[in-house]
Amino acid sequence: MKLKPEKPANAALFYHPDAVESGGDKLMGRHAAGEGFLTGYVRYSDAPAFYAHCADKAHFADFSARVAALDPSKRPCRWINFGNVENIGKIGCLSLPTPSLAGAAWRRRANDTRAYSICGVNHTIASEAVMDGLGELLTSPVQPWDAVICTSHAVRATVRRLLGNWAEFLNGRTGGNVQLGVQLPVIPLGVHCDKYAPGKKADKARADLRASLGIEEDDVAVLFMGRLSFHAKAHPLPMYLALEEAARRTGKKIHLVQAGWFANEGIEKEFRDGAKAFCPSVNPVFLDGRDASVRSNIWFAADIFCSLSDNIQETFGLTPIEAMAAGLPSVVADWDGYRDTVRHGIDGFAIPTWMPPAGAGQGLELPVGGELGLVDRDQAYNLYCGNVSQATAIDVPACVEAFSVLVDDVDLRRKMGDAARRRARQCFDWRVVVAAYQALWKELEAIRRSATEIAPQADGRPAHPLRDDPFALFSAYPTQSSSGQFAIGPVSGADRTRMKAIRRHGMNRFAASTMPPEAELGNLLDRLNEGGVSGLNEFVDQAPEEQRAGVLRGVGWLGKAGLARILPAVGPAAPTEDAEPRDVRGSGINALRRAVMDTPASLPARKSLARAYFERGDRTYAVNEYFRAIRIAPDDAELWYWLGMALRHEGDAAAALECFTTCKRLAGPNPHLLCQQGMAFKSTGKMKAAEKAFGQALEADPENIHALAALASMEAARGGKAKENNRIALQMTREGHYEILRPLFDGLATAHQILMSADQRELIEFNPDVVVICDAPSDDLRRLMPDAEFVQADPQAGVEEALSAISAIDTQSS
Repeated sequence: MKLKPEKPANAALFYHPDAVESGGDKLMGRHAAGEGFLTGYVRYSDAPAFYAHCADKAHFADFSARVAALDPSKRPCRWINFGNVENIGKIGCLSLPTPSLAGAAWRRRANDTRAYSICGVNHTIASEAVMDGLGELLTSPVQPWDAVICTSHAVRATVRRLLGNWAEFLNGRTGGNVQLGVQLPVIPLGVHCDKYAPGKKADKARADLRASLGIEEDDVAVLFMGRLSFHAKAHPLPMYLALEEAARRTGKKIHLVQAGWFANEGIEKEFRDGAKAFCPSVNPVFLDGRDASVRSNIWFAADIFCSLSDNIQETFGLTPIEAMAAGLPSVVADWDGYRDTVRHGIDGFAIPTWMPPAGAGQGLELPVGGELGLVDRDQAYNLYCGNVSQATAIDVPACVEAFSVLVDDVDLRRKMGDAARRRARQCFDWRVVVAAYQALWKELEAIRRSATEIAPQADGRPAHPLRDDPFALFSAYPTQSSSGQFAIGPVSGADRTRMKAIRRHGMNRFAASTMPPEAELGNLLDRLNEGGVSGLNEFVDQAPEEQRAGVLRGVGWLGKAGLARILPAVGPAAPTEDAEPRDVRGSGINALRRAVMDTPASLPARKSLARAYFERGDRTYAVNEYFRAIRIAPDDAELWYWLGMALRHEGDAAAALECFTTCKRLAGPNPHLLCQQGMAFKSTGKMKAAEKAFGQALEADPENIHALAALASMEAARGGKAKENNRIALQMTREGHYEILRPLFDGLATAHQILMSADQRELIEFNPDVVVICDAPSDDLRRLMPDAEFVQADPQAGVEEALSAISAIDTQSS
């Protein structure tokens, strides 16, 4: 049977013209690397089509033109815009020219996290933006089927340390177990070796350039190619000093060709003056490395390549492998990515480097963004790189030896140059590098099929926790939202003519793209006018499911425009997320709502509605209503008490304490208030204050079971009782339960963490393994503590029998 050929690995390439434009005034390594990768991918991949993930048609047109110029087989180009990320899933991978994957990962999570892989690559990793982007790898939804390609082993070690620091902080901050989820493979950058191959063209370029620069055949030309920056690329002083000594030792005429560009006149003056001062015997030649003909041909004019990089902004270094492809022996710093490319004594010489040990850099850290204005960031980055560079040493005597040997020995130059050319073809040609990329994408695809997703999105929760559905996020803002039961009714005179007149104004249609089309809005209005008042859910449910969110927004717009009215519906209220037993029927809530709407300043109506919300478990609504009532009657102690209760049950104990303090100031202390204060103090960790409040409650009422239970529980916790078994909570739902449960409490306290309480919030915060109850547990209690085991305490049975039942649970747990 003939095997079906394997589908080629492909990726959608995130594309912006700036990332591949090498002809600009500020040529950087990332531009050359981006241009080189795109060229290599088009020329050497077996992809059947090329996909650009870019912002607009102009960028896609630029991508298509570049690909067409590179691809003789004229394979098609396809555009995937930012609004259609789901289409990347048909390809399998998104390739980014950056190590910052977070934004792409969040966009993917909004659709399907397992749909495709994301693969980035580093360039510099020393800047504020990149460091922060790397840190987001620990807090964004990246997965084991994603990767950040490190261009060198030195970079990977640095990234791991950076992320290790960040993980240590996050784990200490949250008590979690944050770990890196993405892969960190090492794949170098590439070079088009054919561009630098020997032959007639190379020989002619060599002869013409050397003649134009006054370099005789027996002279030795040393080439530095790259940005000419002493603070952010490579300080020239070690090179100048070493070449001067090599010229003195060998007696040869040496020309130092520095091809690059200066950021400003001040830097240019330092280079030119430095060459005169530190290597007066060497002929300095400066060429504009942004000139395409210089970039292409200067390699052929040189005899030795030199790059003594000492800067942390460097990560890989393209120019050494370009020199290797051109057959030049190199004298390079044994530094970052250079350590992976030039083999000492084979392809050239790797000069030892030295950096002060950890601890010496305190005070030189890159400032965090909050300390900087926008105009200061470049300056801070340059100072950061420059300060580190000034304390980083290149072994100048070793450099002198390397230059002296190579200047004096043409055969050694030829031997090392030939070895370098072979290594460049074997390891760094784009044919090899592109194949490594495609192999990685295949591997990520295999991982994607089987690996467990990290932090999968829960049903009903936002794809990005800090980018929630605004109608959910801000649901506490309005008087009411559609989380409950509502009715929609017509308004007299509201018809299509009126609607169109309103929509003529720009202020009423600027968000039209988020609403149903005007014709659909008209249909909704007609249906409303024909059907009269109806339940909002029933009204919306008549639309197809995929359109219902838009219809709800349209309903809001109709209400805003005075074309419809939305009112609380009569009937049972919808269950809320943290509801308690329904002591108040929904119809009663709706009646109270209407009373409040009819007389907003009525204090009794506000109080009744707030208490009804509290009893029903709608704590957020209760808090809002109590605040509104307090605006009417700021000296009403009862309102402050119940607002404190609602806030504490919401989990905001600190705010609750402020309310209880105000209540005490207005009405004086009472046992109930003091017990609530004590529980709020416990929630905020103020144990001495809690004990004092419970003690004062007992002074006022010696039989107060809540204070008695609380003090007993605190005493058991403070006594250092054995903790090897389960956390046991004894729930009192009636006062008589205290006498039933107290002997059981005393029997369990010797071997367990124990709590006796009637307060639901206190029980939840205790997080028990076992809950002992006298009555049947409510559905809400089971829902709020789903992992707890519930044990019924039989008032007629002895303590020993209850202890045996709990002991059996202990045995099963262990």
